[in-house]
Amino acid sequence: MFHNEIGFLITLTAALVSILLVLLVYLIIRKGLEQVKRSRIEEYKALYNEPVFEFLLTGSFNSSLTIDKNSKREAFESLLSHYSEILEGQDEKENMQRFAEVYLSDYYREKLNSLKWSQRMNALYYIEDFHIKVLEEEIVRFLERKKISKDELVHSLRILAAFQHREFYQLVSEKYNTLTYLEYRTIFARLDDTLFSKFLEGFDELPAPMQYALLDMIGYKKDTRYLAFTEDAFQNNRGEVRIKALKSLAAIGYVQSVDPYLSLLKSPEWQERMLAAKLVGSLREKTALDELTQLLHDPVWWVRSQAGQSVMMFPEGRDVLQKVADNTKDLFARDMAVEWINRGGQRE
Repeated sequence: MFHNEIGFLITLTAALVSILLVLLVYLIIRKGLEQVKRSRIEEYKALYNEPVFEFLLTGSFNSSLTIDKNSKREAFESLLSHYSEILEGQDEKENMQRFAEVYLSDYYREKLNSLKWSQRMNALYYIEDFHIKVLEEEIVRFLERKKISKDELVHSLRILAAFQHREFYQLVSEKYNTLTYLEYRTIFARLDDTLFSKFLEGFDELPAPMQYALLDMIGYKKDTRYLAFTEDAFQNNRGEVRIKALKSLAAIGYVQSVDPYLSLLKSPEWQERMLAAKLVGSLREKTALDELTQLLHDPVWWVRSQAGQSVMMFPEGRDVLQKVADNTKDLFARDMAVEWINRGGQRE
């Protein structure tokens, strides 16, 4: 009995060791093949770097550029990805688009129908990076898949936004109107002025997350062409839309008249006090300097900090803060005044 148990253990151990050896050999072979593949890709990159770069600069096709192997395709992808980050000229970007359309579009069209999520997502990333507009309708059809992940959906909409798809407004406002504010923000960041303005025209009918994203983008753009729209959105809305509109106005740093915003320095909402402080600081509105100084005593840290920064934007700001630091009995106000004196008005 005892000998049988030992024999069984020896057999089991030998089997486990054999399995581990097989796995080790497999991993060694796989690593070796990966290294060979990577070396081949680097060789292709070195070989085709100059003709690809020449094409991007001149737009002249080279008959030696053919893609007949996966490693060569990966080399071309790597080269285009590199140049997409450093080339800024419009002609070069258009040449990159042409190159990708000629050499890579068929491959990405195939991968959009892959059963593997990773391959579909990689195709979407490259279609966006290389701006392969010939696949625009493929992306529209891709959105109509019965099973599509949230990542695929958002990325597809990003691509159509970048392509300024002619039916994009209807597509998003009517069919894909349940995304989050942050998802819409990354989508709307790719719209040109014409399509962006179309969303502003239908602003009141859009769901709240879209409204937040649009107002956020106005603040990001800092474009005074949207100033009247943003002021109207602030005046005619309540809650988060009103706060987002005020945030965008503060980011732009300009309003048609500061009077409607001065009372916000005493608003019961701390977000309004903070953003109003930022706005009047950017405008260097002297009539608000005393109230800004009082906000150094605000119970909310964010308001105190913004008040200190805004006071420093005035020519006499350092002297005002020094007076607060020297005379106030409020330790929080003193600390904030000293902090902004030491910062010298640098933005956070």
